[in-house]
Amino acid sequence: MSSSKPISLAEVLGFQAKVIDPLLANSKIASLLKQDQWMGCNGSGDNWTSLPKAEAETLVQLLGVGAFKIVRFTPQLLAVLQKALADGRPIVSAGGSCLVTAADNSQWRKAKVPFTNLTTNIETLPNLMQVTDASIPITVANQYLNIIEDSLFAQFGSVYADVNGQENILLAAFQAEGLRHSKYFDKWQKMLGSLTIFTPTNFSSLPIKEHSDNFWMQQAAWQALRQTGLRAQEAKEMTRAQVMFSFTGLWAQMLRETGLIPTDSCYLTVEPFHHFTETHNVSSMGAIDTLLFKLNRAFDLLMRANPYGHGINSGIQGGIAFLPTLSADGCLGHCTLTTEQLPTRFNYQSEIARRKQLLEIDKVPCLTDNELFFDGLNYLYHIPECRQALIILSELWYSILEDGKKIKDKDEAKNKRKLLRGDAKNVQTVKEQHSIILDHFKQLLINLFSK
Repeated sequence: MSSSKPISLAEVLGFQAKVIDPLLANSKIASLLKQDQWMGCNGSGDNWTSLPKAEAETLVQLLGVGAFKIVRFTPQLLAVLQKALADGRPIVSAGGSCLVTAADNSQWRKAKVPFTNLTTNIETLPNLMQVTDASIPITVANQYLNIIEDSLFAQFGSVYADVNGQENILLAAFQAEGLRHSKYFDKWQKMLGSLTIFTPTNFSSLPIKEHSDNFWMQQAAWQALRQTGLRAQEAKEMTRAQVMFSFTGLWAQMLRETGLIPTDSCYLTVEPFHHFTETHNVSSMGAIDTLLFKLNRAFDLLMRANPYGHGINSGIQGGIAFLPTLSADGCLGHCTLTTEQLPTRFNYQSEIARRKQLLEIDKVPCLTDNELFFDGLNYLYHIPECRQALIILSELWYSILEDGKKIKDKDEAKNKRKLLRGDAKNVQTVKEQHSIILDHFKQLLINLFSK
């Protein structure tokens, strides 16, 4: 399903300009992408257009097909990678399996189901979004480290159900999900042409609490906490503090010390872009007298003062932020799409059948209501034929909108757009692109979820 042909900077820029940029221009996440402080990036970091063309071209070749979804990265990333290659140092890219998404988390909290229902819910996971949002394959990397937060999610079990002394069963359920997730992600990265060595790692198998507590007692972390009025002991008691620790240089050092990654490795944090923006976004809301706000504020201050490769974060050499799954309204799928709305190993065949019905249209669908368009954007960007289909769909939709804007009278403009949306040639064009996307999406689901 992947093309062996090398991609070019021109292809990446063209795809982002014609498909991603116009879609996100007026979306709810546009402000996050424009944020001036990104975790570990010494400000807002770099993107494909901020680099000299020759440097950006070289970096595209090193990172590979994931470049189509990459929206930001740490300054001097190219120099970091080139030096690691010249020195013969192994390059490790790291991402993580989110075992319960924000959307499922919200739904499960409200439901407060019996314990057996909770474990049944967990057995349906992961969904397709969880697999593809864990990270993106990095061509130049020698090893991909998949972090599975099993013990953390097991701690949250009491908010979903009455655990009643069955914590070990819940932990085992999340560990089993982590194994499934790892298997599917390994399949996924191979579909994208990656040959990177795959290493799944559970939180429960690492001395997380010990090293996280030590991190928050470091002078740099302690000073950041002090600025917010949060005591180190309060921070250490918060599970969120352990998650934040996993984005720091001391986390990477812990992995080296435990032998999970080579001691001389060049370590890259490769995550959905909102993981790079969320702490600064929260801390920019103004002073809120809660422990969680103070922790976010402290971590934001700490990461701004210690970008990756420096100070307390010298153990991480770079960061790469990519666009994760989006829902059809331009929101983060992680926050809006529940498992019932996404393909899994149990329902992927019915999801294929449902999408076949979407081929029967009598007008050009609104792009932000076009599920097949988002299937292509979220999961098929690595396939040249699908990228071209997305470009055609995007250009057609925005041309219809622009033609309507040329007419001053609102009713006439509306009628013009309606006429163009129902035009037989335009409808046929959309059907052809939908068929291309669906054919590849069907094959992706079969390859990923079938035994």
